[in-house]
Amino acid sequence: FNTGVNRNLANNKFKGTKYLTDFQFCFSVINACTQGFGWTTGINSFYYTISQDYLYEDASKQVTFLDNHDVDRIYGILKQDYKKWRSAMTLLMLHRGIPSILYGTEILMPYTGNHGVIRTDFPGGFKGDGINKFNEEGRTEIENQAFNHIKTLAGIRKEYISNARLQHYLPNDGLYVFNWKKNDKNLWVFMHFGDKYKKVNITEFKSTDQRAKVLLGQELVADWEKVDEIGFEPWDIFVVAF
Repeated sequence: FNTGVNRNLANNKFKGTKYLTDFQFCFSVINACTQGFGWTTGINSFYYTISQDYLYEDASKQVTFLDNHDVDRIYGILKQDYKKWRSAMTLLMLHRGIPSILYGTEILMPYTGNHGVIRTDFPGGFKGDGINKFNEEGRTEIENQAFNHIKTLAGIRKEYISNARLQHYLPNDGLYVFNWKKNDKNLWVFMHFGDKYKKVNITEFKSTDQRAKVLLGQELVADWEKVDEIGFEPWDIFVVAF
């Protein structure tokens, strides 16, 4: 990063940079999910990308995405690894910007390579279709997991992120933490992109005057109020609100 150039640009923010398709966000999410953790690789690549947001007129108005009709689908890029896909979708839906999701992402379409293949029709919706993925019974178990994960993330975004203020922290051994605050609402997101089990002390994140509501990762904590640390396996996600 050329900080001298960036500092000059920061003093003359790019006007008209709202609502752009944010390819750097896309590339850095892919880096987070495919590279090992290092100084500028893995989730640190994402952290440093977001840390350059001061260059934009309003980074919250950037259109974020993981794939589109002209590039390989994210599930294929991640070699159909559901845990990595879940982490990528969580960053997309719970971070800054205006998330855009390509049709078929919610049922884990994995297509890569030829553009005609990437743009394969969504299964169902027309008379004579043998499979209808619009209905729960037409989807496989893992497809329903993916569909419900996006649905859950959309609900969290609607309630806690709209018009809220973002703060994020330098990743520690692959653990990335960020926070949204809005009036009396407070959302914490913990995501582990490292390759080893990691324990995290959570006492500093607890609210003294509000009871916690665990929104994702209920299996990691039996009772948030009664524990001082959480153990994270690689690709674990924990989201809690106050």
